[in-house]
Amino acid sequence: MSGRERIEKTLEGRPIDRIPWTTIADEKSREGMPQEYAECDYISFYRKIGCDILAFGKYAMPNEFQPRDPFYYKWEHTQVSYEKDGATVLERRLGGSVLTSAWREGHPVKYPVETQQDAKALLEIWKAANVLEEADFKASCVAADECIGKDGVFALTLLPSPVQMLIENECGPENFYYLLQDEPALMDELMDAMFEKRKIEYEIAARLAPFRWIIPVENTSTTLISPKIYRKYTMPHMAEFARVMHENGKKAIVHMCGLVKGLLREIRETGIDGIHALTEPPIGDCTFCEALDALGEQTILVGTLQPAVFQSPFAKREDIFRCVKATLTKRIVESNFILCPCIDGLPTPLWKLQAVRDAVELYGQK
Repeated sequence: MSGRERIEKTLEGRPIDRIPWTTIADEKSREGMPQEYAECDYISFYRKIGCDILAFGKYAMPNEFQPRDPFYYKWEHTQVSYEKDGATVLERRLGGSVLTSAWREGHPVKYPVETQQDAKALLEIWKAANVLEEADFKASCVAADECIGKDGVFALTLLPSPVQMLIENECGPENFYYLLQDEPALMDELMDAMFEKRKIEYEIAARLAPFRWIIPVENTSTTLISPKIYRKYTMPHMAEFARVMHENGKKAIVHMCGLVKGLLREIRETGIDGIHALTEPPIGDCTFCEALDALGEQTILVGTLQPAVFQSPFAKREDIFRCVKATLTKRIVESNFILCPCIDGLPTPLWKLQAVRDAVELYGQK
């Protein structure tokens, strides 16, 4: 059975020969690997290690095969970016307001929204924005699909919902909750304005995408959001995402790589089909069986292989085998499960991935 067949049938809950396994890698992941593995493109790398390819948006695609986004924004504000002190600074200007953020190695080191005035400026930016269809999107998807071929599938990724976007990129956790406490009406209006645009994004993506997997990168975790806040804000947003996906024949999968056990009841009520990058204790806090108990046996789980074992510098091949065997219980093997030892940002010896490949062949048979 090909990687594409294996993953697509898992998506549909249909019989397969063995559990699919995949990974997410980047340049840092491959530091120290033999040259032929370290310097090839990601899709070739996945083929070389023998995994089933679940391409996580553009993250895994060679530049020449990356599909375009299904939509684009026509913004009314102007923006400039420049390098300063080893960080990339972005300035957004609308009227007399300026929002300044700084990023280093893909992570924010200065959030743009710190005050009430900043939040008002961001609100005006979002209210003035227009979301438009990308005319060349469908044509650009053909190359991505052909690049992966029979070895797997492409998963279209979307930006997070308003709460997560504000926490992760715009305000940071502290400023978000200070502003939510001090200026609840303003923050509600801001999130409503952002969500109006997200709904347009969901509709365009679901209608135009030839791919069945669509994944907002929420990074959900109770280290960032409480069940009460999730239920008030994020739950209806994710429920709308799921509704639009289902109306267009798509699966609604959400990337939630943090602590989610305390949110399982709320997650169930969103109606999503599955979780991408669910992580068991001790790094995460929710076992795969607990997720199935709460969300239902039909739930699609892309579960990380226990990082405390897999990424341990003291791990041996037999430890990886024991970890895979312990993970792939009868219930998990019979569920809609994909094993994913994620290595993005983590230098990882090649032999560990090869050990996962061999262990899945041994213990992952349906």
